[in-house]
Amino acid sequence: MPESPIIYNSSEVFELSKNDLSVLRELAENADLKRSRICLHLSEEDSVQEMVIGLCRSSYIRPHRHVGKSESYHIIEGKLSVIIFDESGQVTQRVEMSANDAHLNLICRLSKEAWHTVIPRTEYVAFHEVTNGPFKRSDSEYASWAPHESDSDAIALFLEKLSK
Repeated sequence: MPESPIIYNSSEVFELSKNDLSVLRELAENADLKRSRICLHLSEEDSVQEMVIGLCRSSYIRPHRHVGKSESYHIIEGKLSVIIFDESGQVTQRVEMSANDAHLNLICRLSKEAWHTVIPRTEYVAFHEVTNGPFKRSDSEYASWAPHESDSDAIALFLEKLSK
């Protein structure tokens, strides 16, 4: 059985090392969806949900929005685009983020429900994500105008269109 791409915290004081980031990358590279995460919070019931997420370039995050939630991203490694859409799937904003490029952003915060996705712009990207809890799967809506994660051909066309 493959190792889970999710690591759950069980400590009152969480620490993240460079070695932990290496483990996160290895988990993402070996995961079917090419992504992994370390949950910093102790429970899905916590009022703050924090994760360090690793994505390989080939990972696809279907555009979605979170009902009644805000969301923040803080780049740790690599480059990432946060794409914001209107109700019909038209791009309204692009936030380019980089851990090393002084001309790009380090932090992005979505203060309201917004259709969005994140796209890795380097072979691997790691970022810190924070949202308000508790976590409920039903708080996430997936865009009907975006390809399902199982449709690789449609995903390739969708991502190509977003890159233009």
